[in-house]
Amino acid sequence: MPHVAVSITIFIEHGIIKWNGVGIDERQLAIYLSSISAHSPRAYVILDYAPNADCALVQRVRQEMNEILQCRPGMCGEGPIFGNSSQ
Repeated sequence: MPHVAVSITIFIEHGIIKWNGVGIDERQLAIYLSSISAHSPRAYVILDYAPNADCALVQRVRQEMNEILQCRPGMCGEGPIFGNSSQ
């Protein structure tokens, strides 16, 4: 298993995807995920979303993460970081 160096947060709220706090679209998300999947050590990616997040968008992002990053325990996560879901 690759060593994890940094963490990246993907946060979804009101139909907006944020990559470490910066708004991106789904195309950019796929590019960013593909980019980090090739790095070693690989970043730990955390998906978090607000209660008002569009469920279909959350599912698409989760699917992209699983397909591109081949998420497995210790490499990807889901949920609020340190109990703070406001990104």
